[in-house]
Amino acid sequence: MGHVRGVQAVAARQEARVPREMRSHPDLPKVVEALSRSYRPLWRESSVEVPVVPFSEGLAAALRRASQKGFLVRGLETASEVLGNEKRGIDRSSSEGGSSAATGISRLIVAATDGSERFYRAVESLLVAHRPRVLAVLAEADAYRFGEEVFRTGRLCRLVLVTRRKAVADVLLALAHAETACGG
Repeated sequence: MGHVRGVQAVAARQEARVPREMRSHPDLPKVVEALSRSYRPLWRESSVEVPVVPFSEGLAAALRRASQKGFLVRGLETASEVLGNEKRGIDRSSSEGGSSAATGISRLIVAATDGSERFYRAVESLLVAHRPRVLAVLAEADAYRFGEEVFRTGRLCRLVLVTRRKAVADVLLALAHAETACGG
């Protein structure tokens, strides 16, 4: 009985984290299931656990679409810079009497699974600093395969940041429909 409650709690937590535009989507239960299936700490002693998802052709295609539309940032340093700039803008708007940050996620980090502990500590710092608007998932691929399948360049890529809600929703829906692994 305790395991069932735990699964339900994880599902409820993931449902609350999806972009608000997806909360009434008919595939929401599949998205929640995909995000709830497997978790792991970001690094050995991390208190932050993130979903681990298959690196499917659908995920790669959704990330390519986001890239083609200019909604994908490549690399940890660039993602950190973008999120920091956005946070400063949100904080400035809030302090000037504007609306506070919306609930739910609006940004998605997708990272390869072959990073160093230092790399994942930096990812953890980003997640903590930009809660609750950023969600991270680990895609089961190394940096070479990740870069090749998303950017078709043969260059390494260990992390991307999806920067628009609609693109985030597209990627999450791809996770829900992940069937076939790509590139191997």
